[in-house]
Amino acid sequence: MRFWLLNTLFVVLLSVSVRAQQNQYRVTGIEVNGNDVTKNEIITRELTFKVGDTLSLERMSYNIERSENNIFNTTLFNYVTIIPEFEDNTVAFSIFVFERWYVWPFPLIENADRNFNVWWQNKDFDRLSYGMRLVWNNFRGRNETLVLTGKAGFQERLSLAYGIPYLDREKKFGLKLEVGYSMNKEVNYGSSENKRLFYKEIETPQRRNSYANMRFTWRDKLYTRQHFTLFYDRISVTDTLQELGQPFELLTGNSSKSEFFSFSYDIKFDKRDYINYPLDGLMLHANIMKKGFGIVNDEGLDVLTARMEAHHHQPIGERFTLSNGIYSYLNFLENPPYMLQSGLGYNDFVRGYELYVIDAQDYFLSRNNIKFHLLKPKLKRIDFIPLEQFKTIPLAIYTNAYIDVGYGSELRYQTNNNLANKWLVGYGAGLDFVTYYDLIVRTEYSFNIEGQSGFFLHFVKPI
Repeated sequence: MRFWLLNTLFVVLLSVSVRAQQNQYRVTGIEVNGNDVTKNEIITRELTFKVGDTLSLERMSYNIERSENNIFNTTLFNYVTIIPEFEDNTVAFSIFVFERWYVWPFPLIENADRNFNVWWQNKDFDRLSYGMRLVWNNFRGRNETLVLTGKAGFQERLSLAYGIPYLDREKKFGLKLEVGYSMNKEVNYGSSENKRLFYKEIETPQRRNSYANMRFTWRDKLYTRQHFTLFYDRISVTDTLQELGQPFELLTGNSSKSEFFSFSYDIKFDKRDYINYPLDGLMLHANIMKKGFGIVNDEGLDVLTARMEAHHHQPIGERFTLSNGIYSYLNFLENPPYMLQSGLGYNDFVRGYELYVIDAQDYFLSRNNIKFHLLKPKLKRIDFIPLEQFKTIPLAIYTNAYIDVGYGSELRYQTNNNLANKWLVGYGAGLDFVTYYDLIVRTEYSFNIEGQSGFFLHFVKPI
């Protein structure tokens, strides 16, 4: 009896083992097609598998989909397809990519306000900057980026930036360099009634800044990147701004000129399906920045800040997505100069409060969306367009309902700013349009707990 039981158990285990082996496939080859410019190694760097790996049939579709998303998130291609080819217990993969247009010389028009909605209130064309920008993506086919910017008008600026994602054979170490010079005839020196205050002088630039930065990137894991950035700034302000005192103290000391070094460390985990408009996945990002090291003319400047954010996107069924974003910012200097302070209403804001700034030493923001896929991503080919890279137009439309909650803590500049040191709540609904080359147009109608409402237009993803 005991022998029969042992024999039966052996047969069962052997059967399971054989079946498991039959569902295992060894990767024998990877072929890339359609990459006329991009080097093969830039594409294969994003795969979740390599030649020699063994993949189970159950996980095969996940590995293919995840790898397609990773390659697409390089923003080098309009679409990506991976096809497996099976033979016995082996599999070979064919990767098909369709490259984007990489060289963009285009006229530049920028408004000086925090967002389009603030500028639209007054439609002040004197607050526009204009010029040219040359962007060369995928320079030399190695995902390098070269950007040359020259603009005049409200803000004059000349800058040159170059980035290469990988300097080593293992493709873990990258570098980005940037130098520039800017001049402003109008400078924000404070806020009142939750609106920014400016000092403007037509004839004389009020603020000049020469700057350079160098960023090292370390990517030893597929979804995690670390950035180490060294900044140098040389800032000069006019005597009139210097007399304003509080906004520029510590930055300039007793002089109208100051130069200082800063250092920033970032770590980011990003496993979202599509980084430009995610519908699934998780992103975690933390940043610590130190301004002033006592190396050059930065007497009194000692600012330490930290910023953290987390995004989560969860599909619900086939047509709904629940998205949540949490953002926090801390300034560890007790009385930071206004010029180096942040707050809500700049990059981070509560929807429904787009027209206001909440200057804050520290702040917290929670954004929450539920999206309905009104029109799932579709490809439309338009043959009369002469360039092949533009003939296929993707389009997706999403409806949104959202609620945001934020709080800005401010002890120094809260006078005449009644939105500081209180909870802010905004909510509403909108329509998002997503099309090719990562173009996003968001139309939203928002309400806030101050009893205000309005229509707002945005050009970046909500979370």
